[in-house]
Amino acid sequence: MNPNPTALANDARFAMAMSAARAERANRPTYLLVGAAVLFVVALAALLWSWSARSAAESKLETELTLGQQFVEAAQRLGQINATPRSGPSANEPIPDFGSRMQSLATRAGIAKDTVTKLIAPASRDNVRSGSALRRKFQYTNVREPTLEPLMTWLTSAVDEIQGLKVYSVTLKPDATGWSMSVVFTRWERSEK
Repeated sequence: MNPNPTALANDARFAMAMSAARAERANRPTYLLVGAAVLFVVALAALLWSWSARSAAESKLETELTLGQQFVEAAQRLGQINATPRSGPSANEPIPDFGSRMQSLATRAGIAKDTVTKLIAPASRDNVRSGSALRRKFQYTNVREPTLEPLMTWLTSAVDEIQGLKVYSVTLKPDATGWSMSVVFTRWERSEK
């Protein structure tokens, strides 16, 4: 059988087209495109990561600057407080006339006169010493009043007007004639050894 010259020409053309396609694929370096795409993705990821790290660092810097400014302002306020002169004993100086001061505060609060005369209370025995400081407790028991208001006014004015004085405990009990209060105040003082 004699092959048809047209069929042979078509086969030759097809073989040549296949050979040309193979040569074109061999001459087109796709690895460069893939490599460039991978490099682009890595660079984009690095850019996003560095942008995120920069934003976090800026936020932290801003927080630290604000905190530093607050510390500076607090130090300035503390310096102003320390520079202002105070009248009366300071918060850590012993008060020799503590009982009479408590009596005058009770009189101003409106506590009855016979109750006020009973308000001289020495420091209790459970004082706590810490280095050169001494925590004193001043205990008042069974302070009676027909209404609660003078008792609360006395507590508030004592804490407000005597520097360093704190209320340690309060017990209030209603009875047939009014209110009965027991209170313990504490105050840290410098101790003379």
